[in-house]
Amino acid sequence: MSIAIANLRHVFGLKGDVANNVAFQDEQTIIYPSGSNCILYNIETKVQKFISSVDKSGGMTAMALTPNKRYIAVAEKGEKATITIYDLQTLRKKKVLTTPEVQSQQYVSLAFSPDSKYLVSQGARPDWTLLYWAWEKPKPMASIRTSTNVSNEVYQVSFNPNDNAQFCVVGNGVFKTYKYNEGTLKANPIQKIEPQNFLCHSWLSEDRIIVGTDTGRMLLFEGQEHKKDFHVSSPVAPDSTGGERSGTAGQSETSESAMRAQTPVLCVTKYSKGFLCSAGNGVVYMYEKTDERELYKKAREIRIPISADSAQATANMKGALHEIMHMTISPSEETIIAGSRNNQLYTIGLTGAEISKGEQSMFETLSQPFHYDQITGLDVCIRKPLVSTCSLDRTVRIWNYENNSLDLTKEFQEEAFSVALHPSDFTSLLGLVTNSDL
Repeated sequence: MSIAIANLRHVFGLKGDVANNVAFQDEQTIIYPSGSNCILYNIETKVQKFISSVDKSGGMTAMALTPNKRYIAVAEKGEKATITIYDLQTLRKKKVLTTPEVQSQQYVSLAFSPDSKYLVSQGARPDWTLLYWAWEKPKPMASIRTSTNVSNEVYQVSFNPNDNAQFCVVGNGVFKTYKYNEGTLKANPIQKIEPQNFLCHSWLSEDRIIVGTDTGRMLLFEGQEHKKDFHVSSPVAPDSTGGERSGTAGQSETSESAMRAQTPVLCVTKYSKGFLCSAGNGVVYMYEKTDERELYKKAREIRIPISADSAQATANMKGALHEIMHMTISPSEETIIAGSRNNQLYTIGLTGAEISKGEQSMFETLSQPFHYDQITGLDVCIRKPLVSTCSLDRTVRIWNYENNSLDLTKEFQEEAFSVALHPSDFTSLLGLVTNSDL
């Protein structure tokens, strides 16, 4: 008797807690994690391809795409932290990297060198060990502890865009650049600044780095010297009256400081005209280079809209859920893709018709809204190509697996733990915490 084999066809969802979790492979294809898979999604044809994670993995924690777009590195947690390199043309494993030099069971950040031949991997607590690999070889070339305090987290590592031996590391009280030379890693001297919680950074050129903090400050460094400060302001969660509070450059120092405390800079991404930064609840600012003393000027503002989907509106009220954690720009710089803390993907075009200088613009959902919390129940309709799911996000959603779309979303006042579809139509029985609902 022949055995039928089930093949993966389409995946709905995003794993939002993976570092650097969305990237353009080419003008039409993005890569992002969902469940235990890396999804290669064509934004034009809506077709997906898949890379499955290693057996017995504890889940993906970080990703990195080579600058030549040929390979992707995926870090997964487990008894031993593991990095797997995949060939994006064959979708097969190219290399698996493990080492006893790291005590941690996971890596928090990965980055490839400009020539795609070297890889740095930042381990998590308790040792915060960073490894420098020639990744086609089985052993790391050098290692160093980037944080000497177990409670001071390290968040991100990235290479100098023009130097295969220099990279930057940021974290809570950690901001350092390192240089590899003959088997050792040496920290470069940086102008002394007060310790801060450095959340993210981006190289704007070979000697210029922009660093974001949890207080809404962005610090520009040039040649290891602190050159300029920028302060972002963003609306915070609606107040008890339903209104919004916003910050402007003319506020008092006390009010401005309070505003900045609620708008951490979560992600910084370089592009040819300047950089993008995400700050606060679903807001991205575009800064452009100027010839003036300020060097960069805020030019545009892009927001995640409060959706007509009431579940998404509720998520907006929770503030941090809509924070944008990752951004990527297409090779032609015509499209931005953003991933949020609540497991959603958004997009916007950078053409003149979609975004105008000095005006506020809105992201759109890339494909369809996903669940943003644990899925607790699932059922398949017998006579129609429909699947129903319920979640701790208090929604029930009906998906069409024939055209890979979201057909219906319904929000409830409490969590649902089971769902059943009637064989022939949209009637659904839902098991809630306190009762059943039809």
